[in-house]
Amino acid sequence: MKRVMTAAALVVCIMFTVAFAGGCLGQRIAEKVTEEIVEKAIEGGSGGDVEIDSDNDEVTIRDEEGETTISGDDENVTIKSGDDEAVFGEDTELPEDFPESVPLYDGINLTSYWKTSEDDSTTFSITAVSEDSVDDIFGWYKDQLSGWEISGEFTMETDEGKNSSFTAESGGMEIVLMVMNADEGTTMVLTVTER
Repeated sequence: MKRVMTAAALVVCIMFTVAFAGGCLGQRIAEKVTEEIVEKAIEGGSGGDVEIDSDNDEVTIRDEEGETTISGDDENVTIKSGDDEAVFGEDTELPEDFPESVPLYDGINLTSYWKTSEDDSTTFSITAVSEDSVDDIFGWYKDQLSGWEISGEFTMETDEGKNSSFTAESGGMEIVLMVMNADEGTTMVLTVTER
């Protein structure tokens, strides 16, 4: 996943370079030069050979570990590497294989998710915002997961607001919930690991 995040940061460099290059010829030259620079930077950090191809709204990075694709539109940016995936944007939707047994609070707007698989486990993490309070969201989850084993419950109040979290386990599933005040409402991070 570290390789995926490094690639995402470097794609931002590509986008800025392309955006500031004038005309079609300038844009093509800037894309090619940027691809070469980013390839060398990733190769230096990873110690392996890297190939980058950019086409319209998509960049593909290939190395000996596999392929990472970064694509975007007006609403979202998607990073995909094998079975791992991350999506960032105002109207992010849950992945189709998100566990149905995990309850989702109604008053949230998803802003990102990532999914990664390793060995016999899959982890999903979603970030969402809501106009509802930390107490409302946190209390709702505690009620919904009352049959689960809840541990590590923690609440802290600071000058910036309230932060609450807990871990819940049931069968082969673990949920970590963090709910906190943000500049505009409440932010929730829900991480689910299926084993």
